[in-house]
Amino acid sequence: MALGSLPSPREPVSVLRDVDLNLLVALDALLAERSVTRAARRVGLSQPAMSNALARLRRTFDDPLLVRSGASMVPTPRALSLAAPVREALSTLELALESLGDFEPAQARRTFTLAASDYAQLVMLPRLVQRLAERAPRVGIRVAPAMGADRLRQEQERGRVDLAIGVFPHLPPGHQHLRLFTERFVTVARAEHPALEAGLDLDAFCALRHVVISPRGDGPGMVDRALEHLDRQRTVGLRIPGFVAALSVVARTDLLLTVAERVLTDAPGLAVYPPPVALPAFAVGMVWHDRTHHDPAQCWLRRTVAGLFCEEPLVDAACGPAACAGQLT
Repeated sequence: MALGSLPSPREPVSVLRDVDLNLLVALDALLAERSVTRAARRVGLSQPAMSNALARLRRTFDDPLLVRSGASMVPTPRALSLAAPVREALSTLELALESLGDFEPAQARRTFTLAASDYAQLVMLPRLVQRLAERAPRVGIRVAPAMGADRLRQEQERGRVDLAIGVFPHLPPGHQHLRLFTERFVTVARAEHPALEAGLDLDAFCALRHVVISPRGDGPGMVDRALEHLDRQRTVGLRIPGFVAALSVVARTDLLLTVAERVLTDAPGLAVYPPPVALPAFAVGMVWHDRTHHDPAQCWLRRTVAGLFCEEPLVDAACGPAACAGQLT
């Protein structure tokens, strides 16, 4: 099929007749990896076979698709226009075919995409990856950054995100939510902090300088709003986007950090105090789209996450996975 004279949109059968589905799988891998070698490895082909597939794709679409630029390859405009619809079509087809039978994790070969906050990546990802290595050694995880409700809905509708883990004050329409556990805040300082020998009270809290984890901006956070209700304020010495660097700074300085408690599972050299200001706990959960609610593979993934992190006893949910009693909505 030469795209110099594109067929009419009313002729979908004639267009598809000239396209080998295996070539679309190769195209998806090539556009994702932008390397023949890595794309071949991704789909289990030899490098010569992937090179041959790229040559056939170029003839099929009458376009170079990928061109070399220095040591890398970059997609042409036509390739970029194909990337999203090809990925969406393959994702839909994969989901349809996988749902025809039971999901066997020990033999399955696939990658799930999780949208996860920095907190969820730090606190939950190590245990999840280890569990998959034990029970589903050919199943991988690809992590996408946390995203707002509108974008999450779009990404899950298009099959680009399988599961989102984090804090969800607003549930997108057409989605399911499962609460996993409740988290609380603590305040940490370096061990043997010279100003905290008698403990941490409100005066010391306001007098000392603070690290604030602020991935999205400089506005006042929950701690600052709670202090405002008491007509108090604190001094922010450092704003930083990530947990790991924030904990490292606190361990080596006299700054304080108020942070979710589970972040501190591996934080030597820090003393932990209850915050001297009332801070509400928050719920961590997972969200998925209605279209994957009964899919065996997706159910297995949710069951695995729930088994690792759910605080409540596990029961069978409507879609078959074990989920938290009374928490599936």
